[in-house]
Amino acid sequence: MKPDLAHFHPRSVLAYCALALASLGLLGGLALVLQFQAIESTSKQQLQQPLTNAQGGQFVAAANALLASTAEQARQIASQPAIQRAIVSPDPTLTDTMRQMIPHASRVYLINRLKLRGLQDELGFALLDITSRAFKQAHTRLEAVYRNGEQRFYIAAPVTGFDQQKGVLLIEFKKSWLNSLNGAAKQVAGTIILQQPTLDGSGSDTDIHRWGPGGYVPADLTEFPLENGWNASIVVDTNAIALDSLSIVLPSALVMVVALIGCSTLLGFLVLRVRKDHQNLMTYLHSVHRQHPMPGQYQLKLFEDMAHDLNALLIARAPVLRAADEAQIERDPQQISLDPKGAVSAQPTATEELPSSGPKRYQRHTPDQSIFRAYDIRGIVETQLTEQAVYWIARAVAAELTRQGHDRIALAWDGRHSSPLLAQAAEQGLVEGGCRVLILGQVPTGALYYATHETVATSGMMITGSHNPPEYNGIKLVFDRQAQSGKQLQRLYKRIVDHDLPSGRGSSESQDIQDDYLTRIESDVHISRDLKVVIDAGNGVAGPCAERLMEMLDLDYTPLYCDIDGDFPNHAPDPTEPENLADLIAIVQSMGADLGLALDGDGDRVILVDNKGHIVWPDTTLMMLCDGLLQNHLGRSIIYDVKSTRHLGSHVRKLGGKPIIAATGHSLMKASIKEHHAILGAEFSGHYYFADRWYGFDDGLYAAARILERLGNHDGDVESLISALPHDTSTPEISIACADDRKFDVIKQLAKDRLLVQGAKLTTVDGLRIETRESWGLIRASNTTPRLTVRIAGDNQDCLSAMHLRLVNALNSVDPELGQQLEQALTKVAGASLSLEPVD
Repeated sequence: MKPDLAHFHPRSVLAYCALALASLGLLGGLALVLQFQAIESTSKQQLQQPLTNAQGGQFVAAANALLASTAEQARQIASQPAIQRAIVSPDPTLTDTMRQMIPHASRVYLINRLKLRGLQDELGFALLDITSRAFKQAHTRLEAVYRNGEQRFYIAAPVTGFDQQKGVLLIEFKKSWLNSLNGAAKQVAGTIILQQPTLDGSGSDTDIHRWGPGGYVPADLTEFPLENGWNASIVVDTNAIALDSLSIVLPSALVMVVALIGCSTLLGFLVLRVRKDHQNLMTYLHSVHRQHPMPGQYQLKLFEDMAHDLNALLIARAPVLRAADEAQIERDPQQISLDPKGAVSAQPTATEELPSSGPKRYQRHTPDQSIFRAYDIRGIVETQLTEQAVYWIARAVAAELTRQGHDRIALAWDGRHSSPLLAQAAEQGLVEGGCRVLILGQVPTGALYYATHETVATSGMMITGSHNPPEYNGIKLVFDRQAQSGKQLQRLYKRIVDHDLPSGRGSSESQDIQDDYLTRIESDVHISRDLKVVIDAGNGVAGPCAERLMEMLDLDYTPLYCDIDGDFPNHAPDPTEPENLADLIAIVQSMGADLGLALDGDGDRVILVDNKGHIVWPDTTLMMLCDGLLQNHLGRSIIYDVKSTRHLGSHVRKLGGKPIIAATGHSLMKASIKEHHAILGAEFSGHYYFADRWYGFDDGLYAAARILERLGNHDGDVESLISALPHDTSTPEISIACADDRKFDVIKQLAKDRLLVQGAKLTTVDGLRIETRESWGLIRASNTTPRLTVRIAGDNQDCLSAMHLRLVNALNSVDPELGQQLEQALTKVAGASLSLEPVD
C-alpha cells in the first residue's frame, strides 16, 4: 500500500518525515564533502610539518653557523693589540684597513667612553644602545638596524687590555651579508622570513628578509629561534602534493546511500501505520459521540495510550461537570489582594542601609552624575566625591570587574589630605563587592599602572585629584590594563542608579611596589654624561620617588618642592600653567643647571625647561625624542593630540615615521597607541606614552628619565638642541566659557562655515583644527569643563593674526558673545605672553 500523496500537507506526518529524510540526505552529503576536504587537508598538514622541520632545521643550522663565525671574527679582531692601542690613540688608516679585510663590512668604529657621549648625535640611539650594552655586558650579538632608509647589520665586541675593558669595536655590515644564506634558503621548498623581535613590548617582530614566494598563511609558519635572538619563520609549500582522497571517501558514500534507502523504507511503513491508527481513533471518537464507545485496536502504542486516556476522561466527566456548576470562582485579577506585611521589597529604599562587614555602614547613595567625566571621575570632596560616593563607585567597579572575570585590583592614592579616607572607603567597597585588593599605598599614578603589568592585579584604581586644586579629588580606573573612560564610566554610574551591585567576599593585602618600579626605570635608560638637573614636584605625590630616581641615575640634582603637602602651598600642581613654573625657571637660571623638570600632582605628566629658562612645550619635546627613537623603528607610528604643533607631522615623516593625530585625553591616547601599534605618543598637556621599551601608559617619572637620556646623549646644551627644531609663534591654550549643553553644538555649526575652512586643511578628530601653509588654529569643546578651548600658531605674528581673524569672525557668526570673549582673550595674550613662547 502506497501513501496517499493527494492528502500531502506541509504539517502532516508525511511532510515531517520527508523533511527529516531530506535533512538526513543533505547532512550526509555535507559530511562527505567535509570528510573529503579533511582527509586532503589533514594529509597535507601531516606532510607539511615534518618537511618544514627537516628543511627548516637545515637552514637554521646554516644561519647559526654564519652568526657564530661573524661574532667570533669580531671577538678575534677586538683582541688584537693594534686595536687596543687605537682605542686610546685613534688611527683612521687602521679602521679603513679592517673594513677592507672584513667581508661585507661597510664601516668600522672604535669607540671609547669619551666618544660614547656624543654617539647618539653621530650614529643615532640604536647604535648607542648596542654599544652601551657591549660596555655593560661585554656580549657580541649581531643586530639589524635601519639607518637613513637602508638596512644594515651591526655587531659590537669589547676591546680589553690587562683584563680591563677599554672600549668597543663596532662593525657595520652591508645587506649583502645575508647573501651567505642564499644557498641554504634554496634548499627550502617554501618561504623563509627572518625576523628580529622588537623591544617595545608589543610582541611584534620586524621582518629582516624573506626568501621564497608570498601568499603564505601566517598561522602555517613554524618559528625557529636563532642563537642571536632572531627568529626564522618557515613554511614548506605543499600545493604540489596530490592525494587520491576520492578512493578513501567512496566506501563511506556507498554506506550513506544504503542507509538513506533503508531509512526511506522505514519511514514509509511508519506513515502507513500512523494513517491506520488515525482512522481507528476517529472511529472511536464517533462512537463516543453516539454514546456507544468502541475503543478499537491500534498498531502504535501512542494511539493506544491516547484512546485509553480519553476513555478514562469520559468515565470521570459527569461528576466533574457537576462540581464545576456548583463552584463560584472569582477570576478577575484586579480583585486579588495581598497582605502588604507579607510582601518583600526587591530593592532597598533610598534611605535603607545595607549590611557591611567593614568599619563603616554606608547608606545607599547615588553620586552626582557630573563627576563621571570623559577620562576619569573627578569632583569636590566636600559635596561631590565624598567617602559615601567613593564607596558606591567602588562597589560598581567590583561588580563590573567580577562580571568581566577580573577580581584582582591594585589600589593607590596621592598626597591630598582627603585621599587616605577616600581610599579606605574604596577598599571597603571593593572587598564587599568581591574583589581581591592589592594595596600599594601612597605612590605616583605611574607606579599603579606599572603594578597592573607586573603583579597579579591587572586592574587598578588610583585616588587622585591630579593637577586640580586641593578641594578636588578623583579616581582613575584601569580594567585589565585598559584605561576606562566615557561610556565605561557611565556604565558604572548606571549600575549605582539601578543598584546592580552584587555583594561578595573579597580580601585585601599590601605590597610595596616602589623599589621594583624605580629599579625598572633606572635599568632601562643610558645617560652618557653628567647633567645638572632641577626637579619641581609641586608638593605632589611623585616628589620622594623623583629624588630617589635622580640618585639612582647618579645625577647632580636640586629638589624643589619634592615634599608631599596636600595644601600645595607653593604653587598649583599643574606644570602646564607658565606661572607655576616661575620658581623652577629662576633656579635653573641662577644655578646654571642644564635643565629643569616639572611634575604634576600625581606624577603622570612632565614639562621641560631648558638651560636658558625657556619652557619647552611637550609637542617640541616630542620632536626631540623622535630624533633618536625613529632611527631604530622606521615606519612605526607616532601619536600626538590635536593641540600639538603642525610641524610634528612633517618632522616625523622626515625621520621615517608615521604621524597620527588623536583626540585629547589619556584614555583616548592609550587606545590610539594600542590600535596603531605606535612606539610613542604625547599630549600638549605633558602626558607621554612610551611603548618601545615601556608599557604604553603615561608616566611622568619614566618620561623624565627618557628626556634625560636623550639630552645626556647630546654634547651641546639643551637650548641649542631645541632651537634647531622647527617652531612657531603661538598662543597658550585659551579658554572661553560655554555651557555644557551648548559647546558641542557650537563646534558643529562652525564646521559648516565655508569661510573658516576655505583654502585650509580641516581635521575633525577632536573639534576643528584648521591648517594653512603659514599657520594653524584649533577650537574644540572641552570634555571635562563647560568651555571651549582655542590655540593658534603661525610662522610669525602676521600669520598668527590672520588665523586669529578667521576664528573670531566664525565665532561671531555663530554667537557674538563667544566671538567677543575670544577677541578679548587673544588681545590679552598678544600683549602679555606671545613673546614668552618662542617655541611651540
